[in-house]
Amino acid sequence: MRRRRIPTPREAFDEPWKQIVTRLFRPFLKFFAPLLAEEIDWQRDVVFLDKELRRIAKGFGRRRRSTADLLVQAWNRSGEEQWLVVHIELQAQREAEFAERMFLYNLRAYDLYRRPVASLAVLADTDGNWRPDQFEIRSPGTEIAMRFSMVKLLDWRDREEELEGSENPFGLAVLAHLKTQETRGDAENRLEWKKRLARMLFTRSWTRVQVEELLQFIDWIMGLPEPLEDRFEETYKELEGSDTMAEGMSPLMRRAHDRGERRGKEIGQQIGEQRGLEIGEQRGLEIGEQRGLEIGEQRGLEIGAVSELRTVLLNLGRKRLGEPGAEIVSRVGAMDDRKHLEQLCE
Repeated sequence: MRRRRIPTPREAFDEPWKQIVTRLFRPFLKFFAPLLAEEIDWQRDVVFLDKELRRIAKGFGRRRRSTADLLVQAWNRSGEEQWLVVHIELQAQREAEFAERMFLYNLRAYDLYRRPVASLAVLADTDGNWRPDQFEIRSPGTEIAMRFSMVKLLDWRDREEELEGSENPFGLAVLAHLKTQETRGDAENRLEWKKRLARMLFTRSWTRVQVEELLQFIDWIMGLPEPLEDRFEETYKELEGSDTMAEGMSPLMRRAHDRGERRGKEIGQQIGEQRGLEIGEQRGLEIGEQRGLEIGEQRGLEIGAVSELRTVLLNLGRKRLGEPGAEIVSRVGAMDDRKHLEQLCE
């Protein structure tokens, strides 16, 4: 008898990728662009130029929702300033204007700020034949051409052992991404891979920050239906005593916090998009959506965190005192003070 497949939730790739690249930028660059990473003076802090990126990307509108873009300021070993545009393309289909957009990002950065810019494209889509790495414009007597660095995550599809054995955290990040795509529509298989990757993570001699960030990334992109999330929770509890986790917060507590934040961001994005769409297209969309995201994310973060903390408190009660009665469940469900719930969960 064939096993009935359990559907998987809709994946969210852009925010998880942007977060882990921002927080683990050095290993990211060493994994995807090792020659460029060797040129960077890592004794000096890199700076993420969010304000400048918004100015450069202005006008791209909806097309940027399937991407995670970063503009980074660094210094090379000669002491010279170096800017880097990192563009992670996440959509599953070809985009005719992609190479042009890479060119315009680079051109606008130079035009507005007169900085040399290196461009890196990480293609995380599922089309193995789509590999844009240059842009050209030709007219009689004139030619403009740009080549940019490009890496394709699908190129690691048949190199699982290499990814599993990599000393760089992004080896497991790429493997998690590929397995998320591979297990789309098969939640049971995704659960097994999620548990396997989580256990694998704790065999590495990485820093606590690297372990925490990668664990959150895996948990975030490999979404599961609620019943299977509960089963993964049991595996997660097995890792609770690891000294790589954040001091003062158990893994169970931290996972509730992280899941609450992610749920809040999703709620906030929905509120922000709706408000932006009501204001209108083009400029109204950009302005209204940003304002809505700011307001909605704040509300959503609080709602999501409180909901997850209630679940954690009930689980802790079951573990220590047994199954709670209906009155206790009702009282916990009525709690909406986040700080009070956090204190009870400690």
